[in-house]
Amino acid sequence: VMGLVFLSGDEDTYVDGGKTRNTLDRNAPHFKVVTYGRALHEIDNEVPAIREAMSVEILEFLLRL
Repeated sequence: VMGLVFLSGDEDTYVDGGKTRNTLDRNAPHFKVVTYGRALHEIDNEVPAIREAMSVEILEFLLRL
């Protein structure tokens, strides 16, 4: 199964990106993980540059299916 995961940066106090990344590396190393270092946990509501980059990643992922 293919997977795509978006992670926020270190400033996110709601989601622990490092622990999430470790879990993904251990259990789903084949998933594509995209980290937005300046984003918080609600990436789809971020500034346009981050939100639009995420939208492109999603579309490209879906087109490969």
